[in-house]
Amino acid sequence: MRRSWRGIPITVMLGAALLAASAACDTSNRPVSKTSATPSIEIASPTVEATWASFTTGADKQHRTLEDGLQVTDVEGGSGRVARSKDMLTVRYILWLSDGRQVDSSDAEGGSFKFTVGTGAVIRGWDEGVPGMAVGGTRRLVIPPGLAYGDRGTANQSGVYVIPPNAILFFVIRLVADSPAG
Repeated sequence: MRRSWRGIPITVMLGAALLAASAACDTSNRPVSKTSATPSIEIASPTVEATWASFTTGADKQHRTLEDGLQVTDVEGGSGRVARSKDMLTVRYILWLSDGRQVDSSDAEGGSFKFTVGTGAVIRGWDEGVPGMAVGGTRRLVIPPGLAYGDRGTANQSGVYVIPPNAILFFVIRLVADSPAG
């Protein structure tokens, strides 16, 4: 007798949970396997694939892990103004899932993205992980699901997941400009 929950075979759910747990516990800075942790979930392809950084950018550098699991790695230090809470920032970014699939980038929206840091305008992982960057710097963030989209994930207008539920997100962010809070 095949067991399932809401039509998803238990073996698929357990396999995805084990892969996600092993990726969350991997502190070796090695790239994670290219196999999908959620084979039964369709993931949308990015409209533009950015090439200025890769999934492994900064993986060979020392990182610090915050109490909530956020991993922060300074890939390149900047020499400009240091980002603080409430500053309006302009960044470039690339986002990958733990299996190495690129799913989003600022290049898809014209090359840069603006937001006010520390106001909840972006996921918590960014609000915690971006302050302290200097303009011109590049940082890698490995963001656990609780600081991103959690167990709900996020889908595009067609209902196809861009980020599946419980996804660990890998960002490379370059700080382009910082306008101080006024």
